[in-house]
Amino acid sequence: MLFNEKSSLDSDLHAALIDSSVKLLELVSEVFKPCPTPGRQHYLFNMKTIITILQNLRMLSDTQRTDNLFIISLWRHEVFSTIGNQLPRHADSCWLECTLNDLIKQKFSSYTNSQDLLDNFVNFRIENRNFERPMSSFNNRSSKTNLSTFESLDKVRSYLEQVYNRYKEEFGYYQINIFLSENAAYHIIRIYRILTFTQG
Repeated sequence: MLFNEKSSLDSDLHAALIDSSVKLLELVSEVFKPCPTPGRQHYLFNMKTIITILQNLRMLSDTQRTDNLFIISLWRHEVFSTIGNQLPRHADSCWLECTLNDLIKQKFSSYTNSQDLLDNFVNFRIENRNFERPMSSFNNRSSKTNLSTFESLDKVRSYLEQVYNRYKEEFGYYQINIFLSENAAYHIIRIYRILTFTQG
């Protein structure tokens, strides 16, 4: 997974990621088939799904590419983001989580314990900062992905509220008052993830 002159992953870990992704696709294709069952009519998972998951690992920095725990955690996160977010049925979501945990134990036991994996990722800077230019001039092409993890959503919500307040100041929408719930924050994280990846 060499991209933009970044260092490649450990060869054994790279092979394990590919093997696990292919195995996951086989299992998912057997269980998640489009059918008349409510909530399953749209199910369609194929090799493009796996390619999307693996392509998203390209945003790893050189430092992160040497951290096996971080890499495997991100791979699991991308599986949930790419496949899990398309599962409206609770039973299907539980099946995916159990299957993925079993797969990690089988394929990555020599690298890490599944209980130690990181859960929450965000690909924008969440530290407080000053905006030096109008937000209306923001160019998505020039934006830089800053992949990191977070333990508490409060820090993410604090940053999003800062951006929201800056937006109100710039456009004069002072009377707008929106409560940023946890669900709203998670949706923003998902939307930003999609918009900043060329493959969606």
